Amino acid sequence: MRGFWADERVEGGLWDLRKPLFKWIYRYFKNKEKDFLQKAAHTISLTHEAQQVMAAWHLPQASPVAVIPCCVDLEVFSPPASPPAKAFALAYLGSIGTWYMLDEMLLFLPACEG
Repeated sequence: MRGFWADERVEGGLWDLRKPLFKWIYRYFKNKEKDFLQKAAHTISLTHEAQQVMAAWHLPQASPVAVIPCCVDLEVFSPPASPPAKAFALAYLGSIGTWYMLDEMLLFLPACEG
C-alpha cells in the first residue's frame, strides 16, 4: 500500500469535498479502503506513519500490517567520501502528475547547473 488513494485525490486538488458528489465519492472509497484492509490476508505499508493511521481506525478484523520502508539505509548504501570534481548527475525516479510539484522541480534544475 503506497498511500491512501482517496486522501491523495483530495490533497492533490482533484476532489473538492465542498461539492456533494466528491464528498460522497470520497466517503465511498474510504469505506472500501477499510473493507479491503479487513478482507486482505496481509497488508504491506511503505511507511510506519500509514501503519499507525490504519491501527487508529480500530477495524474489527484488520489484516496484519507489515512495513517495508521506501528509503535508503545509509548504513548499507553510502555515498562516496569525495565525488569526482567535475561529476554531476541528477536523477528523478518518481512520477509526474497532479500530486507532485513539477513546477518546483523544474525551477530547481537551473540551480543545479555548475
